[in-house]
Amino acid sequence: MSIRLSGTNQASIRLSNRPFVEKTRLGRRIIGRPKPNSFPLRKVSIGIDLGGTNIKFGLVKDGKIIQRLTILTKAMEGPKSVITRIIKGINSLASLTPPCVVGIGVAGLIDHKRGIVHFSPNLPNWQDIPIKDWLCDEIKIPIFVGNDANAFVLGEYCFGAGKGKDSVFGITLGTGVGGGMILNGRLWLGENQAASEIGHTTINLSGPRCKCGNRGCLERYVGADYIVARTKRRLKTEKSEILKKFLEARQLTPKAIADAARQGDQLARSIIEETGNYIGVGLANVISLLDPTIIIIGGGVSGFGKLLLDSIQKTTNERIMNFPKRSIKIVLSKLKNDAGILGASQFAEFIR
Repeated sequence: MSIRLSGTNQASIRLSNRPFVEKTRLGRRIIGRPKPNSFPLRKVSIGIDLGGTNIKFGLVKDGKIIQRLTILTKAMEGPKSVITRIIKGINSLASLTPPCVVGIGVAGLIDHKRGIVHFSPNLPNWQDIPIKDWLCDEIKIPIFVGNDANAFVLGEYCFGAGKGKDSVFGITLGTGVGGGMILNGRLWLGENQAASEIGHTTINLSGPRCKCGNRGCLERYVGADYIVARTKRRLKTEKSEILKKFLEARQLTPKAIADAARQGDQLARSIIEETGNYIGVGLANVISLLDPTIIIIGGGVSGFGKLLLDSIQKTTNERIMNFPKRSIKIVLSKLKNDAGILGASQFAEFIR
């Protein structure tokens, strides 16, 4: 198994013979379940970001990641194999400091209360997978599973840009576009646990077909792959020596577009501003419906930075009702790549 653990050599992550570790058919497991709701925020927990390429683990104490671990997902080997790898990762960190709870963030449609992954775009053949039950068969501490965008907004709410705010909306911009909402201090999941799916709200009635079956979804305009596709189309009729070089080298990505914009490339700047306009339309609808205190933007596409943020702010200001003294902050993620791990580590406090 490919493992990367910062600040610790390979030998030090081997499981100890402490009494909380016990042999099972899948390896070792942690035993001794705490009483329900007996794990306050200050206790040690493990947050996991389950992605299609990597599984990122963090041992969390007092809102800080005190130890990290990254292993390959190897999603094509199937759900059982991935679960086994998660168990090994949990036990590796648990041998350093025993956690009292584990939280896992996964992209897709998640039954948060039962811990079932109904569908995940990053994990082939994951349909109605009872990840919580499978893990609890081996890891005898509380396990909580939630959507990765909810993990993001929880991380920012507890420890980042949303700390101290009453109502927080988070949007994650990557290959897909997700959302999460803290409403009056509570994680809002909705009746069917499918709330805040901003990526699949319509911004163009006659827009292109989305993989969800709808037309004109926000994700079809601001997802990373679609931004690159739009850039390629515009390069056929517009000039950009920098972007053309990236395209010819097969290195045209959102990061490349951001790099070109920083060098003053006008097409790159236009692409970013256009992306911000689309996001601004979507967020204007969120503001009109939910009136959050703050909106936090994360994910790889947020690397477009201030130019993107300015465009989003301009569009939302043009499209929301101008209530007296209305002031909704829109900011970039403070925690960046750590938000998902930190948020997942706090699922126990917010998923009931």
